[in-house]
Amino acid sequence: MIIAAIKEKSEFEQRVSITPETCKQFVKNGLEVYIEKNAGYDASFLDSAYIESGAKVFNKEEILNKSDILLTVNSIPDNFELKYLKKGAIIIGAFNPYENFSDLEKIVGAEINLVSLDFLPRISRAQSMDILSSQANLAGYKAVIEASSIFKKALPMMMTAAGTI
Repeated sequence: MIIAAIKEKSEFEQRVSITPETCKQFVKNGLEVYIEKNAGYDASFLDSAYIESGAKVFNKEEILNKSDILLTVNSIPDNFELKYLKKGAIIIGAFNPYENFSDLEKIVGAEINLVSLDFLPRISRAQSMDILSSQANLAGYKAVIEASSIFKKALPMMMTAAGTI
């Protein structure tokens, strides 16, 4: 079975859905891993790191043609990608269905399976897959770091930065 990641389409998205570390885990579990050339570049992962972790680097069309499972951060397949996607492929990512309903509606009938992690229940059994809490936590942490760079006073060194000033 082939699991893959392509470069995210949004110019502001620097994350990548498969890192060299997760690639190692997929390979260890018997999956083949395909990565689009330079897919991890914006997240500071070079193609060589993926190759060392056991992935194969291909162009987008080859990946879409061959992949059984395509992981994405939040890229909804467009007409170009739908044309090349393997029938029956599974695409997993955060698709924000309420905001992107019209884009998602365009892929109905495309003979692919789309799994939106936005709807994953926030229960203990699914905690390791809870993207909402983990990403919100990171966003909050980064917001405090960014704010502290322009704040005119000293910040106390406390673990809970919100509300300390």
